[in-house]
Amino acid sequence: MVFIVILVLLFIDSIREMSKYAGEKVHDSDHGHLDAELQHSMKLFRAQRNFYIAGFALFLCLVIRRLVVLIGSQATLEAQAEASLKQAQGASQHSKQLMDQMSSGSSAQSRDRLNEENEGNKKLEKQETELRKLKEDLALAKEELIRYRVNCDSMKKQAEAVSEEYDRLMVEHDKLQREYNKVTNSAEVKKDK
Repeated sequence: MVFIVILVLLFIDSIREMSKYAGEKVHDSDHGHLDAELQHSMKLFRAQRNFYIAGFALFLCLVIRRLVVLIGSQATLEAQAEASLKQAQGASQHSKQLMDQMSSGSSAQSRDRLNEENEGNKKLEKQETELRKLKEDLALAKEELIRYRVNCDSMKKQAEAVSEEYDRLMVEHDKLQREYNKVTNSAEVKKDK
């Protein structure tokens, strides 16, 4: 990283020098100072040379860094592949040994051990099926809870709507009752006269 930073600084300095000498011209009225023009051209050439060298070195440094990263990852992958191959070979040899022990029947202990392992596997499978069943029951219970909540919400909305309608009808009933009372009171007053 330090080397890359140094290269970047050199690259930026060469750009600065190049722009400095490219913009600067030797102005002479009669172009009599050929030496000054040659000095200026030489400085411009050196600045351009430094620019190309620093730029190319920076580019190559980045390419080399990327190659190192790729080579490192390839080495890691090769080591993992080799370890996997050895593990597969070991598992293959172990399974061959178990097959030989099972076919020869010479060792009752290994059979007992295999039987215990099979029983353990059966228990594990049974527990896994119970777990799946419990998960399904939980999912069904969640769905049912959601349905009950939706039903409860709809009943609440219906109750609110019925309550609002009841209130409206009571107000209308009161109006009609008042009108009825006015009409009956006015009819009684007319009879009394």
